[in-house]
Amino acid sequence: MSGFLLSNLCVGISVIISIFICVGIITNTTNILVFWRLGMSSVSNLSLLVLSTVDLINVLLMTGTAIVLSPPIARWTSVKESAILWLSCPLIYSTIAISSWVTVVINMERCCCVVFPMKVKQIFTRKVVTSLFFGMVLYQLAISVPHYSLMGLTPVTSTTTNETLLAFDFLKYNNNLGLVFVFASSTAPTAISFVLVIIGTTFLLVKLRQSAEFHSSMTGNRRIRISTREKKVARSAFGICVIYIVCFSPTVGIYVATAIFPRFDVPDPVYGNAATFILYLSMLLQVVSASINFFVYLEMLSQFKGTLKNLFLRRHN
Repeated sequence: MSGFLLSNLCVGISVIISIFICVGIITNTTNILVFWRLGMSSVSNLSLLVLSTVDLINVLLMTGTAIVLSPPIARWTSVKESAILWLSCPLIYSTIAISSWVTVVINMERCCCVVFPMKVKQIFTRKVVTSLFFGMVLYQLAISVPHYSLMGLTPVTSTTTNETLLAFDFLKYNNNLGLVFVFASSTAPTAISFVLVIIGTTFLLVKLRQSAEFHSSMTGNRRIRISTREKKVARSAFGICVIYIVCFSPTVGIYVATAIFPRFDVPDPVYGNAATFILYLSMLLQVVSASINFFVYLEMLSQFKGTLKNLFLRRHN
């Protein structure tokens, strides 16, 4: 891939990312309003509210980074672009890891609902689910704080404008220790979550097919209606997980490729262009993953659709 083609592709992907960031802000804000209105009596509503909140934080962090890096704003800041990226990326990667973990919890809760339908509410209580979410947040804080303590900014003089700017001090940064922090905060949680979601989603797919075959031969009654309602929630969880698997495949692929073949990196003169393209593609798909769950909820959750209509019709009236 030539440098000219790569440059044009990256510009095009960046434009699409900007569009999906705007979509993600609108859809996740709407999700939060609807699930908050539905209440936290259901563990599923709580999990989807948390997922929407984390996704919103993720797209807002990307938006803030893009705004600060834009030429009009960059002229007024005293921090170099590379330093801004080094400071913002750990936060973005942490929110991605938290989003992955929330997806795992949603997936596992639906799997338990299929295997232990009478006990799932005793296993996945609001207290348990909340503890799982807060546990991942505390884990990320425990890693991010010491990671940021390694980072330092030092004043440098710009060669083009002769202005004094704050730049990332690579000499003071312990690269090996930094890689350990990145692996612990982002690579390992995301990769493990990816594998767990694949296993759980495969299980859900098998069970949903078995359930469809079973109910096709039965008439409706109260027990069937309850099962159908739970099945809709399971289908929405399945849709979320499929989106996650598709959109996070390039990210996990980068992790695996760099672990097996360290030369597969952006600075490498031979493989740098391919690594850069896949990196941009992974960023695009991550933004897509954080933006389109709204349409899954709208299609598969009747309560979500009804509450959305009531919420906005009342405000309009």
